[in-house]
Amino acid sequence: MTNSQRILKVLQSGQSYTSGQLAGLVGTTKPGVRARVSELRREGHAVYANTRSSDGKTFYRLGTPSRQMVAAAYAMFGSQAFGQ
Repeated sequence: MTNSQRILKVLQSGQSYTSGQLAGLVGTTKPGVRARVSELRREGHAVYANTRSSDGKTFYRLGTPSRQMVAAAYAMFGSQAFGQ
């Protein structure tokens, strides 16, 4: 299993995790987590990053894209955005 697959599996739990938490859980570094999250997004997974205003920490979570996000992707990339 690749680190991207491990991160995806952890995020599928429905919880939010910092890059440090994900790095510890899958055995990589914070920059490694950010790179793997980018890979997951390129593969079409809706990985969201939310920054907490109280301390500036960023948490990753897996979500469902809104209609507006799907429409924006289609407007930018056409059907290629969805693998067609």
